[in-house]
Amino acid sequence: MLEITNEIGVDEAGLGCLFGDAVAAAVLMPTSYAENDQLVHMNKDSKKCSAKRRAQLADDIKKTALAYGLGCASAQEIDNVNILNGKYLAMHRALDAARDKMRFGAIAVNGNCFKPYGNVPHRCVVGGDNILLNIAAASIIAKDHRDKMIINLLTEHPEWKEMYGFHTNMGYGTKKHIEGLAKHGPTVMHRMSYAPVMRSTCVLD
Repeated sequence: MLEITNEIGVDEAGLGCLFGDAVAAAVLMPTSYAENDQLVHMNKDSKKCSAKRRAQLADDIKKTALAYGLGCASAQEIDNVNILNGKYLAMHRALDAARDKMRFGAIAVNGNCFKPYGNVPHRCVVGGDNILLNIAAASIIAKDHRDKMIINLLTEHPEWKEMYGFHTNMGYGTKKHIEGLAKHGPTVMHRMSYAPVMRSTCVLD
């Protein structure tokens, strides 16, 4: 069972991708649940859920949360400020969006580093998506939101499925994706500062 605290939980999705935005979520869930509530017994890490299950959980989290927010850092922003600062940018934007709905007094962040958010106290929790409900919930909705962004992009650019395999790798550096970069070059939404992308020379419109 996941631990319930009154700290807003923060996590991200897509930092290791070669393509597209990095997405962060901030979630503050209620502190009281029935013993058999699925949310406190949910698959803890978003990577362990099927896409269908993750989407269902994301909907339930959004309906139940006292406050939640989503924030993104674009590929261009990541190239300009580096991925660590891009992560902080997305996380702060997620916290801004959550704060518009409800004030919070403390932050719990998945991982081992965070840029302070104003004067709000925070703590970093390594493996927090397996420990704290609010971080697990943030992990779920961040991953779900990013996957849906990629799927929506593929409705505009269906050719990217065959070229890079985005419908299955979601922008991560799989063999199919690397082969696509070597053959076709990067798109304008690739992260040009990442080594596998830098090795490609032509940019597609």
